[in-house]
Amino acid sequence: MDLRKNYLRDVPLEHCIKRGTAVVLEESDTGLFLWDNLGWVYMLVNDNYDEAVSWLKKHEEREYDLMTIYRDDLARFINERYGLNIGMECYQGAWLHDKAPAMKGLLDIKHADMNDLSFILENYAHGHEEWMREVIKEKLLYIACDESGNRVGFGGQHLEGSIGMIQILPEFRNKGYAAEMESFMIDKIMKEGFTPYGQVFSDNEASMALQRKMGFEFWEGTLCWMYKHEDESDYS
Repeated sequence: MDLRKNYLRDVPLEHCIKRGTAVVLEESDTGLFLWDNLGWVYMLVNDNYDEAVSWLKKHEEREYDLMTIYRDDLARFINERYGLNIGMECYQGAWLHDKAPAMKGLLDIKHADMNDLSFILENYAHGHEEWMREVIKEKLLYIACDESGNRVGFGGQHLEGSIGMIQILPEFRNKGYAAEMESFMIDKIMKEGFTPYGQVFSDNEASMALQRKMGFEFWEGTLCWMYKHEDESDYS
């Protein structure tokens, strides 16, 4: 499958393959089905519905528990056959420019450690302790401090590779900190040789506005995170 043909949709799959954490289960001219062993997630794209269904049935002994799906009919099939909940709908965008946006020196940004865990869980609505511990362990989460040393927020990458978890505490908002944190992450990911990308809940208008203002380009469709257990809805 040519992942560049529909790149704004398929960039997460390329990311996992490129970093060497993907197990490719099936591939054809129209689709790709993989398991990412760092993000603990199955990713499936296919323009051929019947082929996608046959792939799922072929590997269903794997006991699917977390998936990203890019078509509604396939999400309904997975919900009915495997009992995965249809989670939050997301828009997916990628940074396709040659350079990262310039930073303004507003923040001191450092790797988060386990001493920051309680601060993160208290201030991130989608936090899940096991998941966040793993993100910190993989050095994918960063704490942002202002010039006075105050912890003003945090941000980083989810385990599957997307930019996310960017959270600025209410009392420090409207200072350009979210854009500065995003710029930092874009620069970091580009220096590592990857395309920065992110997924935004479809009802998060503020985040969408920030991404578009910064220059992210978005796939025209939406994706769905699907999960087996109720608490896994916080993983995306």
